[in-house]
Amino acid sequence: MRRLLDRFGFGPGPGDVDAGVTRGFAATAAALLNPAPDPAAAPEPDLGAEPAKVAKGDTAGKKARAQQLRRQEVTLTTWWLDRMVATTAPLT
Repeated sequence: MRRLLDRFGFGPGPGDVDAGVTRGFAATAAALLNPAPDPAAAPEPDLGAEPAKVAKGDTAGKKARAQQLRRQEVTLTTWWLDRMVATTAPLT
């Protein structure tokens, strides 16, 4: 049971192994593969529109576009990490 919980998530929480043993392997695996909707999962962030492409030779425009793309990337990465930590169903 411990191995199942390790492989399907980030390891068992307090009491998860005992609860899994009580439910049985098949029922625990089914619950991990088909979880209920997770209200704790962080909602998707609004990244805004993709920055407009800039003309060749517009160094300042390219720099501003790269900075905006980087901000969007950081926002998305932070959201994903928060979601992984907060969710009760990390496999899905």
